[in-house]
Amino acid sequence: MAASVLITGSSGLIGRYVLEQWDLPEARLVLVDRGVDDLLSAGVPGALIQAHAPTVVVHLAWSASGTAGYRSSPDNDRWVAASIELAQACRASGAWFIGTGTSLDEGGESFDAYTSSKISIRLALQSAIDSGEITWLRPYYVFDAEIGRPALVAEAIAARGRGEPIELRSPGSEHDFILAVDVARAIVSVVRHGIRGVVQIGSGELRTVEELVSALGVESTAAPDRGPSVPQLHDRADPSALFEIGWVPEATSAFFLRSRESGN
Repeated sequence: MAASVLITGSSGLIGRYVLEQWDLPEARLVLVDRGVDDLLSAGVPGALIQAHAPTVVVHLAWSASGTAGYRSSPDNDRWVAASIELAQACRASGAWFIGTGTSLDEGGESFDAYTSSKISIRLALQSAIDSGEITWLRPYYVFDAEIGRPALVAEAIAARGRGEPIELRSPGSEHDFILAVDVARAIVSVVRHGIRGVVQIGSGELRTVEELVSALGVESTAAPDRGPSVPQLHDRADPSALFEIGWVPEATSAFFLRSRESGN
């Protein structure tokens, strides 16, 4: 087991749950304070590795769904450079690098700067992923009902507060929805068991957007057609590697089960 684990993005959507779920007392946590160490500044990622000499680096930091305009932000390209620098510094020091992609990072057509950046970094690190030198996490559609992430969830919760239905542009669009707390539990399990290569993190089950908002206790209506939307890839995770080490998406399963039992 690792002697020290450096975590970037520990205050983010997934990171805060990683800290909450962390149950590896033999591993000393080193948290990156973005107010002190700006990972987007060249040289800072490498300097962090030199200063702390971690055994494991869990890289979760990125401009993600809580940041307005994150999908088109020029910071996406800067995150690619920072992430590659961090991975290279880990390789030079012998630290185990755990990076984070998305369910759309395998290449092909890119719909926005965010997806493109995730594809770029995966391509840059692909040989190390294939050789098992590093771990590449692929969370699917991550959501959190407590803080209202992503925007769809926040909008549904706001509509519930007003006692109104929410208009859905694509109510039948399917995704592998996974609660952030289950993603965090998966990451802790990956560290505990030393899982390398690609790790897909999802429930392994497709559910519609309408099912998600219904589980949030919100009625929905189909919005008028407003023209073409971003294509949706109906893909589900293969979490078999996680199942083998005892992880199951228990919070996600319970979330949707409660909805079915209550008749929502």
